[in-house]
Amino acid sequence: MKNKPRRVPSPPATTRKRIIFHLHTRHSVDSNLAPRDIVAFAAANGIQVLAPTDHHSIRGAREIRELGAEHGIETIIGAEFSTDHGDIIGLFIEEDIFARKAQEVIEEIHAQGGLAILPHPYRHHHLTDQVLDSVDGIEVFNARLTEQLNRLAGELAALLKKPFFYGADAHLLPELGLVRTEVEVHGGEPLRAAVARGLHPVQLQATRPAHIYRSKMIASARRRTPIRYLRSLSKMLLCQIRDRRH
Repeated sequence: MKNKPRRVPSPPATTRKRIIFHLHTRHSVDSNLAPRDIVAFAAANGIQVLAPTDHHSIRGAREIRELGAEHGIETIIGAEFSTDHGDIIGLFIEEDIFARKAQEVIEEIHAQGGLAILPHPYRHHHLTDQVLDSVDGIEVFNARLTEQLNRLAGELAALLKKPFFYGADAHLLPELGLVRTEVEVHGGEPLRAAVARGLHPVQLQATRPAHIYRSKMIASARRRTPIRYLRSLSKMLLCQIRDRRH
């Protein structure tokens, strides 16, 4: 009797999910984005995963998770923490982090089972070997940065062989659609495992300088610093004039 040929199992199916990484809600001092508006944008534009990263708070991410579940949108709970060496983003965390030393923040992110991502490494950062070794990925494109700074970030990530992340750094509604990426999910693996390998760019577009000054105006109004508000207002208006001329 002939032996039946052994059936080779098929590799697990790979799916790609559209994701917006690095965005802020009104729970950040310099953003006026309502979680409901973010979810509405995602639902209308085929975004399947949102990764909100408010400053020092996961409150906005929790609100988005609750609202997004009604539309089948997954939410990665995260936040952006200021440290003595610059900002660190924590993804897949469930509690706020109150440490302000970079290494302590990274260790607490990992203790919560999260991923520590280094955003915009060449803006307001004091990079050390310890921090670079400890992070799980590097933001190689940030919509609010210059082409040169993004290129340097990409070279750094490639040198260190760290996964690439592409951030919208959205603070205003017009910024939400500027950066869209995908995450490859193999079979039924957890989303965290897929995100840990990095993101794939779909659309990378820089924000307008006027939007940056607009978010600075929001922060100045909340902090009640009228001089800074007026400075940002004048710069925003100048940028809008230049945009119209071009």
